[in-house]
Amino acid sequence: MPILVKETPGGTPVKTRDGLSGEKIQILSVGAHVRTYKGIESITVTGTAGILTVPLGATHADILAEGAASTDFIRYWHGGNNPTSTIGKKLKDHEEIISADPSSFRHILGSGSGTVVLRIEYYAYE
Repeated sequence: MPILVKETPGGTPVKTRDGLSGEKIQILSVGAHVRTYKGIESITVTGTAGILTVPLGATHADILAEGAASTDFIRYWHGGNNPTSTIGKKLKDHEEIISADPSSFRHILGSGSGTVVLRIEYYAYE
């Protein structure tokens, strides 16, 4: 299968190849990014929708829920919408998610014993 190299408007070479149906498929090479640590935060989740305090320059966050009991969970949404105790995605005790937009992450206590702490590590890709 032939591989073609063409110049993009910015001058960066982009490889394309002929697909099975004859169309051109663009192959993008993603360069390595450096993950830079930006800080940590611990938040005790309450019955009121809350936000994260994102450090300057942080673009991503690893978010871990620590409940007092295995039945504890929070509800959350990305995109700035506030969850309720019954509406939103569940993040259960000892589950972890990665947020690519931590400034839009909203959380609220769901159910269980009533105590959930979020352990958050912030970082940026540079």
